[in-house]
Amino acid sequence: AVLGGLVGSEMCIRDRVYSAQGNSGQAYDIALEALETAEAYSGRPLIFRAHANLAEVCEKLDRKDEAVEHWSKVASTLKWIQGNLDEEYVASYMNQPDVRMALDKTLEVTQGGGAQVGTESLERWTKK
Repeated sequence: AVLGGLVGSEMCIRDRVYSAQGNSGQAYDIALEALETAEAYSGRPLIFRAHANLAEVCEKLDRKDEAVEHWSKVASTLKWIQGNLDEEYVASYMNQPDVRMALDKTLEVTQGGGAQVGTESLERWTKK
């Protein structure tokens, strides 16, 4: 499982690099591949990151509905982490800067009428 997580993490990094370089098509392909790897190993933190990366790339490709779908999956994955891991680990994870930024975006999209996924329980982790 660790190997799968490392491979998936490396793919997410490549996806972010390609996206930053303006190669959204290649970033999209790599983000999908990273997502498949993460799901195969049930690595929820990696699944979260893969969906967040894919949502960002979909927005750049003007695939708005697909982006909303992935932001909704970010919310679902974070809710799973929140409900299934020990509080000390959840707090440490949810307070990471990249997780908080993605959570802010997720809440903006899902609560802005883009999707109905019940994100109220996640609001406590956002910056006030």
